[in-house]
Amino acid sequence: MMKKVEALLKEKSKKYETLEVPDELEESLRAALHREPKEHSLKSRKWLPAVAMWSIAILLIGGNFSTFAYYGKRLMGYDTVMNGQLQELNDLGKGQIIDKSHTFSNGVTVTLDGIMLDDTQLLTFYTIYSPMGDVDDLHIGHEIKGLFKTYRQYRGQGECDEARQKMKWMMAFDAIDFYEKDLSFRISLGINGFLEEGSIKFTLEREKAMGHLLKQPINQKFQMEDTSLKINDLVAAPTRTIVTGTLQDSLDLLKKRSMKEGFRPIEVSLAVKANGELLEEQGGNISTNLEGTKFRKEFAALPQPLISLELIVESFTIQKNVEEILQLEKSGPWEMMIEGQKVVIDKVESKDNDTLITLTTKDSVLLSQVYLEVDGKKVELERTDESELLKTEEGIFHTRVLKFPAVGEKLNLIVQKINYPEIYNQTVTILIK
Repeated sequence: MMKKVEALLKEKSKKYETLEVPDELEESLRAALHREPKEHSLKSRKWLPAVAMWSIAILLIGGNFSTFAYYGKRLMGYDTVMNGQLQELNDLGKGQIIDKSHTFSNGVTVTLDGIMLDDTQLLTFYTIYSPMGDVDDLHIGHEIKGLFKTYRQYRGQGECDEARQKMKWMMAFDAIDFYEKDLSFRISLGINGFLEEGSIKFTLEREKAMGHLLKQPINQKFQMEDTSLKINDLVAAPTRTIVTGTLQDSLDLLKKRSMKEGFRPIEVSLAVKANGELLEEQGGNISTNLEGTKFRKEFAALPQPLISLELIVESFTIQKNVEEILQLEKSGPWEMMIEGQKVVIDKVESKDNDTLITLTTKDSVLLSQVYLEVDGKKVELERTDESELLKTEEGIFHTRVLKFPAVGEKLNLIVQKINYPEIYNQTVTILIK
């Protein structure tokens, strides 16, 4: 740390060395040096060197005051739970120091060290201390309570010290509404069978919020085989990048439901490329209601300076209701096509009153609600054992073993749901404003 400070001070010193003194100021100084001195006592003259030294010190400290303040406001001890972008923001003093604690009756102390706030999320940085040396076994609940609502936590990362007494956590919460000012970091801990609660109150310093770097409407629609995908917008904030969109409008959704097609999008695969490099994906969600199916994908923050930005629509995975039946009376292997996806039944065997069915599909294809009809009786799947992955020129294939708790002579495999991706792979170039 001291090496960094020294380097910054040297850099600042070089800047002062290159400063040019205005001609008028230089002439005034020379005139002052040759001017007839006024009468002063000997005592006052002794202060001149000291005043000069203090002037130089004030000049140096004043010039570097922001540097000292910046190190003073830095969150300490969180380097291992921050990614590169957050470390840079922390080094620039972009967080708000809180430094408030709550101690539970058993001596466990939670200290809210600081926060980072932008338009997409609130990041909390807190320390858990346990004098019993069991900090990694504690289950502490936490939430942010605002004026009218509670903000949910959706992601976190922590690291414990070797003594198991102290743990540093970074926890991400939903974006805080614009009107919020006074918040409570609510925590709870189970002690002797009872839930003990605590609260750390703090006030948002809005001037330290980081806002957003880029908010770009995209409004581009992609038509696929069974549905349409629309990218709505991209919001890039200092801590992360968010892409939002829809997979169906409400009319499409109601139509499919009324026709009982059993169609449901369950995953969207997107990639964001900035300055030619893919951003790390950090999460996302997808939800369906009467307004349609909406999705949200979260990525790492954009690099600075930003030169180029691309959004790659790779695919989305859908789930469909089907009713496929395959007779397994003859010797295998067998092959069946479900919604254009090939399913190969490699072998069927009986073992310890169980029927084991080995099948292979593309790695991105998953069968669900699978049953085995044994001599006219429908038997539910007991377990699926994962097996090997095989890479070929056609793609990556996954072999699984399905276990059904029954044996018999006449076997029918019944599949009622299948998940598979619809591949698109189209790149959208986003204009940087």
